[in-house]
Amino acid sequence: MTRYEVTSWLVGDSVPCRLSLKVDGTPTNADGTPTITVYDSAGQKKLDAQNMTPESTGEYVYYVSTDSWAIGKCFYVISYIINTISRSQQSMFFIYDQDTWLIIERVRGLLDNLQEGELDSATIYEHYQTSGRDLNTEASANADAELLADAIFAQCALDSYVTYLCDRERAGDQIGTAAYIMLTELRLKAERALMKVKRATKTAADVTAGLFTTTESALQLTEFKDMDRAKYQASKKVS
Repeated sequence: MTRYEVTSWLVGDSVPCRLSLKVDGTPTNADGTPTITVYDSAGQKKLDAQNMTPESTGEYVYYVSTDSWAIGKCFYVISYIINTISRSQQSMFFIYDQDTWLIIERVRGLLDNLQEGELDSATIYEHYQTSGRDLNTEASANADAELLADAIFAQCALDSYVTYLCDRERAGDQIGTAAYIMLTELRLKAERALMKVKRATKTAADVTAGLFTTTESALQLTEFKDMDRAKYQASKKVS
């Protein structure tokens, strides 16, 4: 089965959190009013056991105001009792700002404009954050900022497309030749972009970090006065 969809909302929106109850396929009201508790992406509790609003039989909603919330996945728990049994429902939604949305749309552009229903914005943004952390440690300290940004986006696009293909496979969809061609192209693009920022500048720090091997040769024996190794002389030359 596919992953559940995480809806996306601009920070400041009122996000509808819903609960639908059915018994044997028939809409049924809870024994009492369901309550909702909401946490933002930083783990801060924003709402604690607030009553939801009935909309119709078995249908409840609570509109969560997200003014000044942190960007990322937000988590909520709905608690209710039905037929004397206590239950809970857990879910998430994704909060973004304008800068975050531009990042997500740039990645979608690299993925032939896959839309929200095909690939969640939250998934793309999480891959973008991970790619940034990874490539900032691998790149040369003096790598060009634009080339580094290109490398981060390229890696993010590759990781996001792999997630998309895995979702399609779980859903039972057949993956065609075009998908594999695109996967190969994304991987090559990410590899080329990474090489550009790795070899941007050869500094002592880069060599120490293992990004480059030294260009200096080992000590070379230059004068052999006799067979007594204690009298050998050596010099260090740059090859």
